[in-house]
Amino acid sequence: MPPILALKLEMNMTTRNLVLSVCSLTGLLLLTGSAIAVPDVGCVEILSPPDTVRGGQAVTPRAIVINLGAEPATFPTAMEIYGAYSDTFLVEDLQPAALETIDFAPWVPDTLGELLVEPEANGFPAWLLVRDDEDGRRAQVEYADYRYRNKPHGGPDSPHRAVVGVEAVRTNATGPAILRLKYAQPFRQREPKRGERFLLYPRFTDF
Repeated sequence: MPPILALKLEMNMTTRNLVLSVCSLTGLLLLTGSAIAVPDVGCVEILSPPDTVRGGQAVTPRAIVINLGAEPATFPTAMEIYGAYSDTFLVEDLQPAALETIDFAPWVPDTLGELLVEPEANGFPAWLLVRDDEDGRRAQVEYADYRYRNKPHGGPDSPHRAVVGVEAVRTNATGPAILRLKYAQPFRQREPKRGERFLLYPRFTDF
């Protein structure tokens, strides 16, 4: 088995933020607020290096990125081969829905023989690679459970984090957004009861 080099592609992303105060309705929340058009980018595919490379032979790391947002995006992209290579590339003015193939600086493996290369796109699960007008994905919500936290014996400090399912989304990148979410507090292992109040801070990387 040849040695393994882990390969990753990283990007700086700015999340959309909604700050809302709502009441839970048995775990089903209807949130209304404003969506802000901000950079929303992703990695579509790492094209190179191939599955195996040979020591002493130059190879050009290459990847495809996409702008999933509603505005042109400029963002740094980094290609890293752990312990062996690192390079950055600035993607400039990538238009909405546009793809760009990035060629990084050449890499010459200094290990003799073949190396097995395993690509990964850290931080970009499949549900991120969808258009902004689609729905049916998951997002992370931060929330403060004041009813629970303010009891004499208290609970975990706020804010807490929960992964929620987005059941439906109607959004305009610069206008109102309506999100229907279903979630449960992780530390209670149950959905909220009717009338319990929470201050929610939904933070979406894509919706």
